[in-house]
Amino acid sequence: MNPKDAAPIAEAMGRPGAIGLARNAPHLHAALLFADFLLSVERQEMIKQRNREPASNAVGSSLNKFPYQIIDPAMVLNEAVKWEKFWPEIFLKGQHAGRRAD
Repeated sequence: MNPKDAAPIAEAMGRPGAIGLARNAPHLHAALLFADFLLSVERQEMIKQRNREPASNAVGSSLNKFPYQIIDPAMVLNEAVKWEKFWPEIFLKGQHAGRRAD
């Protein structure tokens, strides 16, 4: 099944994403222009053309046709340790997944 064909369940949740710039970027203005481009309607349309979901509500998407709630990022940070403990217990039968070495 194509993920695009999936129907969201009631009480769908979304997680916010972000774009960041390095504090001491050697070309700060170029970095700002690149961030503006990534968030532009033009770039979001390109993302949609590649069968990915755009982040902008200005670009039509199957994901902005149903109600959803964005998860509070502060709550995610505050509860990270708790959920890192529950995840292996619930989904990995008590075994902890090792982190991949790059």
